[in-house]
Amino acid sequence: MPTRVLDVGTASNPRLRLQVNNKSSPISPYVTLSHCWGKIQIKRLTKANISQLAECIDVNELTKTFQEAIIIARRLGVKFLWIDSLCIIQDSIKDWNKESSAMGDVYKNALCNIAATAAPDGHTGCFLERNPLLARTCRLRIEGLPGLAPKSQVYDLTRVDFWKQAISAAPLVQRAWFLQERILAPRVIHFGKNQLLWECHELVSVPDCLCRCRRCVFHIKYYISRHYSGRQF
Repeated sequence: MPTRVLDVGTASNPRLRLQVNNKSSPISPYVTLSHCWGKIQIKRLTKANISQLAECIDVNELTKTFQEAIIIARRLGVKFLWIDSLCIIQDSIKDWNKESSAMGDVYKNALCNIAATAAPDGHTGCFLERNPLLARTCRLRIEGLPGLAPKSQVYDLTRVDFWKQAISAAPLVQRAWFLQERILAPRVIHFGKNQLLWECHELVSVPDCLCRCRRCVFHIKYYISRHYSGRQF
């Protein structure tokens, strides 16, 4: 477990607080958040407010991205969330050096990484207004040709630059820190401009196609299929 995580509670008991762990703390599943800080002021953990945040965090003081990451964690059934600005003491060089050196383990051991991929700052959030037609696959049926291809064939058509537009050109991907977060996290859920996208060490996909790699199938089945529906998000 990371040194500190946010205890997001549950939908029925939505108390939010900072939890400080030690070596004897039980190991529990947690998710991380990748986001663009942007040029806006965001809530930060400091030496002055650490005791206060350990008691309670006012969700209304958080950015839209943070608030929606908390909602995502709850709907996935995960109690703990790691956010850099709220889990590393921002005005302590000693703590920053210690925690930044462990950041690889933080992302590597997370259940998955929530990526606010389309958001240039905390005002944008994860839940964007989307046109579902832009994410729908175009399906084309080609009737068979006598003597050549007697049976009709069905093809799903998509843009060849789909991934580039959805991910590679997105604001979060331009952030240098996200490179290690994306590589180290075993699974990434991208909240893109037009739809959700899944990325793990063996596959990239969209909600229409579940990941079939052995390392992810249990986690997807239990945490995504059970807790997630497109209407909820």
